[in-house]
Amino acid sequence: MFRRLMLLATLGAAAAGVFSMAWGASQSRPAMALTNCDTGTAALDAQEQQVIELFNQARAQSGLAPYKVSPNLNRAAAWKSADPSATGSGGYAFSHTDSLGRMPSQRAQDCGYGGGAAENIAYGFGSAESVVNAWLNSPGHRAAILGGYKVVGVGRVGSAWTANFGMLDDSSSPVSVIPTRTPTPPPIVPRASIPMIAAE
Repeated sequence: MFRRLMLLATLGAAAAGVFSMAWGASQSRPAMALTNCDTGTAALDAQEQQVIELFNQARAQSGLAPYKVSPNLNRAAAWKSADPSATGSGGYAFSHTDSLGRMPSQRAQDCGYGGGAAENIAYGFGSAESVVNAWLNSPGHRAAILGGYKVVGVGRVGSAWTANFGMLDDSSSPVSVIPTRTPTPPPIVPRASIPMIAAE
């Protein structure tokens, strides 16, 4: 129920914001210096990669080209997911406006992206599949996923998710993928036979 409420809380803002953010995403601007965009989580983990794969499956079903991955939008999405505004904590509202007062396009530009950006955010979803299903079942979020954007960046911190979408293809920069850690099983040690000495 909490997840739905957090998603529903953004529907009104998303519906109103999709049009203004879509217009901003189509405007090309020179990239600015990286400002307030430091993050250690800009590389895609397996869950973030799965979000992009699910986006591209939905796009293929609608006859759309797959997204390319933007390293700069990844950085912006990772930063946003780590920001208190992504969870509504620290006195900040759950909002597209981050704790520094930036909207998605400004944050993307501060993270090195040369154009505007649209954004989907969600909180309280534990898996890529659950968050993408929620976004696809929300008209405003679905419109962003199936829009005319060319590149995407995805960030996740805990259950805070951000997807940034852009028109300017900056995907030529390499993006690293962090594999999900698989626990290494302990080595198998053969049991030694220990003779028992019976007490007489």
